[in-house]
Amino acid sequence: QIGARVVLELLKPLYGSSRNVTMDNVFTTVPLAKELQAKSLSLIGTLRKNKPEIPIEFQSSKNREVGSSLFGFQDGLTIVSFVPKYNKAVLLLSSKHHDSQVDNQTGKPIIILDYNKTKGAVDTIDQLCEKKYKAMATLYLFWNDRHRCYKRNDRLENKESSMESKYKT
Repeated sequence: QIGARVVLELLKPLYGSSRNVTMDNVFTTVPLAKELQAKSLSLIGTLRKNKPEIPIEFQSSKNREVGSSLFGFQDGLTIVSFVPKYNKAVLLLSSKHHDSQVDNQTGKPIIILDYNKTKGAVDTIDQLCEKKYKAMATLYLFWNDRHRCYKRNDRLENKESSMESKYKT
């Protein structure tokens, strides 16, 4: 819900513009898609399989043929489950697409092709966040390690000074 609030706040200037927003599975939810629809924005995004609003048939890739697609339609939203390789299903939600159109050359749903065309910024932000996280983790480890060394040295100095005061002549 925090993610949805952030998305809605960031998109305020675009309300009513009939633009499409592409997002990754951290932010994509059915309630957010409906809310964006009400504000004249469409959404294409990957979905996590553990979302409660996703029907079980879409979550599993077992017993499904590689290259197969499963479509669902409700309230102006389309969900697609595509099996790109054995035992793996990719889930996408779209409020932009309203049919089960599949590309003749690739066999992929048009929703996935559109997502792949527009996801460049999503991938870039993911990479930047990953780099920032790694840098922050490294910095944390450095400072944490430095603090431990400081504490250890402080204890040693205190021991030495107390021993010196005991054995002063």
